[in-house]
Amino acid sequence: MASKQIIETCIYPMINESLKILEENKAKRPPDIDIVRLNGYGWPTDKSRTIYYVVTIGPSAILEKI
Repeated sequence: MASKQIIETCIYPMINESLKILEENKAKRPPDIDIVRLNGYGWPTDKSRTIYYVVTIGPSAILEKI
């Protein structure tokens, strides 16, 4: 599986859930979600925040794939 496909398959759903968490006011800001990802899920520290992908890839491209 190509790197882009891995990101689309694994990261996009995480982004979607992160945005829902913010929308529902379960977290106050994106760094709160990142702390849970790092400490709770073992998100690699050398990888960017999940919200970073929204900015980099673009919300419309992510929404289209989801």
